[in-house]
Amino acid sequence: MTRLTLTLALAASIGAVAAPARAQTASQTGPAAPAVLKPVALGTVYDFYAVGLHTGELGITMHFDAVGYRLDFDFHTAGLYGALFRGQNHTLVEGRWTESGVLPLRYDSEGLWSGVPWITRITYTGGNPVVETLEPPREPERDPVPPEAARATIDSASAMALLIRHMAETGQCSGQARLFDGRRLMVLTSHDAGRETLAPSSRSPFSGTTLRCDFEGTLIGGVMHDHDKRLTRRGSAWFAALPQSPIPLPIRLDFETAWVASASMYLKTVTPLSAAAYAHAAP
Repeated sequence: MTRLTLTLALAASIGAVAAPARAQTASQTGPAAPAVLKPVALGTVYDFYAVGLHTGELGITMHFDAVGYRLDFDFHTAGLYGALFRGQNHTLVEGRWTESGVLPLRYDSEGLWSGVPWITRITYTGGNPVVETLEPPREPERDPVPPEAARATIDSASAMALLIRHMAETGQCSGQARLFDGRRLMVLTSHDAGRETLAPSSRSPFSGTTLRCDFEGTLIGGVMHDHDKRLTRRGSAWFAALPQSPIPLPIRLDFETAWVASASMYLKTVTPLSAAAYAHAAP
């Protein structure tokens, strides 16, 4: 599970730019009509699988209201893969809604991969990212991303927030966003692929009628010198409306990775939370 794979999974599989409306657990009712986004506080847990093995777990805490959003991500490798390749990451993102989309305020990410700390802190000035901390520094063999190329980009978690808002307002799964994580610049595109019924699986308690969203992420900046200049990875996400959640959630995700042909994420749990402790960051 590489950092790029995790970024693509967060951005594309849980938050392209637009996505389907809601679906029911083990139900044959399709996604509901679009609705106005209301205050939301949820905790979700996803399991990662590759080549038949459980390779990681991702917990996401989401808070949304009329002013803005906050998302916390906690990832760690798991199973036999985790015993061989230890990795963990915590990411916190906050931002505000605008008439045209989202305005990120902060992106803080700290991880430990094979014993090496990875820290990224980004603030935003005039809607443009300012990299405050990048540890380790950019690799010499990685192309730099010029500041002008990173202008008006958002982070992967803010793309997720934009996805949910767009979904609630339109019920659509189509759009495009430019993402920047301090090292890499990516264009993420998604589009509707129709309704599908997911069969029950031992990997997740959620199944039934879903709306499938296909996506692709193309790396256009910050490319390693020994890679192609345009690195594209594709995947699909199946969204459903669940009794535990007022917003649509992806219950399964399949996506390409650099180390195996395909990996998957399955939604394991959904827990409603209290929004009382949530306070917006200062603009």
